[in-house]
Amino acid sequence: MVILGLERACKQCNAEMKEIKTQEVAGTVYHCLRCENCKKEVARREY
Repeated sequence: MVILGLERACKQCNAEMKEIKTQEVAGTVYHCLRCENCKKEVARREY
């Protein structure tokens, strides 16, 4: 599922991930997401 250009589906189990924080690095916005099923955390760039 894509919401506002952000892929929120977990690549491992395909469940929707929850956003835990948003961070800006050098003008690029990154969203830190966590999967509740497999406990994986990722940072994804906003497009």
